[in-house]
Amino acid sequence: MKFGRWMALLAALMVSFAVRAHGSWQEHVADMTEVMGLREEPRLRAWMKFISSDMIDKCEPFYSELKARHEGFACKHRLLFHWGYDAEPWSPELEARVVRYCREYDLDRDSTLRLFRSDMVAEQKRRNALLNRRTEELFGFAHGGRDAASARFFASVAYNVHLVGDYTSDNRDLAGLQSLDRVVRSLCHALQDLDPVAAKPLVKALERVGREEPDLQKRADALLALLKQQLPDFIRRAQGGAIRRRLEARGFAFR
Repeated sequence: MKFGRWMALLAALMVSFAVRAHGSWQEHVADMTEVMGLREEPRLRAWMKFISSDMIDKCEPFYSELKARHEGFACKHRLLFHWGYDAEPWSPELEARVVRYCREYDLDRDSTLRLFRSDMVAEQKRRNALLNRRTEELFGFAHGGRDAASARFFASVAYNVHLVGDYTSDNRDLAGLQSLDRVVRSLCHALQDLDPVAAKPLVKALERVGREEPDLQKRADALLALLKQQLPDFIRRAQGGAIRRRLEARGFAFR
């Protein structure tokens, strides 16, 4: 094969791989923006990048501190902070990795698991405080009461849409991801907390996808498509239109 044709084929393969890897924060931000139905703008994009990169995919400096406290431990980044918004900061895969670490270094299993869980809970609490405060500041919600619950809704949607995106059919590696069912439950709880009456049809639709599609990646594709189709209207109607009015007063516009 001539060099020029070889380079053209290589370039085509690289493009093909790129479109099959849902691995950049830009792709996750595009999903979040479409799911919320808001027009893209710098403040919104910066907040979504913060969630996708700093709150979910960025393990440092926590990971280095964790390895310093537990010498010899290592794990892939998806075992950390891919648990779902405000979900239990743990997973069967993470527990299996810690148990293997205990065997490798002849450590007491129960006490080591407790230490690891304590580390995860403390770091999740720290990150959640940052995320919630940043969300409240962006949308103009107060730090308490119903306003804080509204802020948590937006944080949950953005966070969990990233995790659904990690499951979609353009991904090759699903190892270490949180249970997709748990992610969907977290989304449903966020919808119900914002407006339990208006949320009913969308919650039922999300649960139906979970029951009827056994293939994880096809299920994630269907979930993401459903959210993009129906969640913007839910946000507009939530709390009798109060959420829409708050967003518009803050300078955000729906598509």
